[in-house]
Amino acid sequence: MERRLAAILAADVVGYSSLMERDEEGTYAAFRERLRTLIEPALHAHGGHIVKRTGDGLLAELSSIVDAVKCAVEIQRRNEDQNLALSGDRRIRFRLGINIGDVIIEDGDIYGNGVNIAARLESLAPPGGIYISGAAVAQAQERSGVSFRYIGHRQLRNISEPVAVYEVDQERAGDATLSAPVSLPQASERPSVAILPFKHLGAKRKADYFSDGITRDLITELSRFRSLFVISADSSFRFRGAQKNRRAIGRELGVRYLGDGTVQRVGRKLRVTAELIDAHTGVEVWADRYSHDARDPAGMQDWLAQNLASRLHSSLQFAELDLIKRKPPSGLKSYDLWLQGTHCHESNDPDSYARARVLYKRAIEADPGFARAYASLAELAYMESVLSNWGREDKDDVAEAESCAKTALALDYQEANAHAVTAWVHMVRREFSKAARHWELAAALNPNDADIMMWRASALAFLGEPERGIEAAQLAMRLNPLHPDWYLNDYAVVLFFARRYEEMLSVFEVISELFPHTPGWRAAAYAHLGRMAEARDRAVQFERNIAAIWSGSPNATAKDYGRWFMRCIPLARPREQETMREGLRKSGLLE
Repeated sequence: MERRLAAILAADVVGYSSLMERDEEGTYAAFRERLRTLIEPALHAHGGHIVKRTGDGLLAELSSIVDAVKCAVEIQRRNEDQNLALSGDRRIRFRLGINIGDVIIEDGDIYGNGVNIAARLESLAPPGGIYISGAAVAQAQERSGVSFRYIGHRQLRNISEPVAVYEVDQERAGDATLSAPVSLPQASERPSVAILPFKHLGAKRKADYFSDGITRDLITELSRFRSLFVISADSSFRFRGAQKNRRAIGRELGVRYLGDGTVQRVGRKLRVTAELIDAHTGVEVWADRYSHDARDPAGMQDWLAQNLASRLHSSLQFAELDLIKRKPPSGLKSYDLWLQGTHCHESNDPDSYARARVLYKRAIEADPGFARAYASLAELAYMESVLSNWGREDKDDVAEAESCAKTALALDYQEANAHAVTAWVHMVRREFSKAARHWELAAALNPNDADIMMWRASALAFLGEPERGIEAAQLAMRLNPLHPDWYLNDYAVVLFFARRYEEMLSVFEVISELFPHTPGWRAAAYAHLGRMAEARDRAVQFERNIAAIWSGSPNATAKDYGRWFMRCIPLARPREQETMREGLRKSGLLE
């Protein structure tokens, strides 16, 4: 059984039964003719195909939500053109529904909630109309050239949560706007960037294909970051070899930042340089150089695109933070507020968390459709539950995190961070198969987000795959070489479950103990190594730290703290449970 994200288009013929009653053979032949001459060619032109037919309708899958919208508009317009020559009682009209979601692929068919929502939207649509989910609109609004009218949130049959429903405004195609609050910050508010074609330094013009490939892959990978506005390759490539200064190019493309670089073959090495420039000032924001074995150009292209995307994203965030510091408070917009919130969030202390919470909520007030702000608030709520709910039996630790993540996904199903927090919620509730699915979605949606990669590394260890967790952690640190200390903290935890205790302790030696429970990890590792004096020393520090934040019985002992610690770690398999339990027991933190 295979899973993947898919753009889904559902269609059916309006009043098919009545048409068949009047002229069975003629209606059947006309529908078949529309399939052959209109629907199938339109799907093919937009990278799609029919998955199955359902008598008077069909289900199709397309390569992207933008293609699905463009295809749907083409189908409806061409269909109305064909209807002009027919009398009213012989006209075939379609209802169309569009959604994006996770689907199960089996025996050539697709199943899942994403398919069900598309079918329900199609049944709601008016004759000749196209209904689309809010999650799909978030993907289509900037690139489809089509406008959308907000219909409202609707409770669809057999769908637990209300779905935001929009209608494609076919009369205003070419003016991509929404009549309700958008699901993403406005393009002018997010950092905007264009990647110009990388230059090939060499005599062989035919090698341009490689530098072009790097540029296109980089644009694709950078576009996975939902907080950025990335200009398409078609627009960027118009400036190949242009004799214009960077400010002029930035003005024409309407972006704040420009990225470009060079590719050169030197012996058996391919050398790539890259830089990021503030197009308003001409100042270089970031630059770096990469080298790779020239005998594996395809491998380098993939590796380079991922690494460059991650580094560019980090550099853009630092540059934006610097700009925000120079703005008056009244000039801060939702993205600015969110970015300031993330800066506080990363400080990992209660006061900074409180400031981050205020900023995230202000970002949401400024733009109620900003999915990433909800995802960040969900992550913050999860982290606060880890740090502040020790001993509280009466509290659902992750209720707020779950609620915020659910809102984020309703606004934008492709928000990778929201999937990551949802995965942690399922982990805490010991719903491990659901957690694994959301981890896979988060990684697939943005494999270049080093933070998500690092979170997933810890989760893999908890799910019983510490060796895969080590690979993920090391990749995260390569993607973000200037990573914060919590990366090393989480890496040490992964090493613990791989039973590489000496390595784990050496990692902890280079960072401070970031969290109140960190000494507990060290105590367990020392105990496994038989270094009992050090184990007891860290166990005592663990007891002091937890006593200071304990919300349970005032008569609790160190072993009560140890039991709670054990309970807080969502371990899926007996091997990891025993590794943790035995280390805590030997250090005196468990019976």
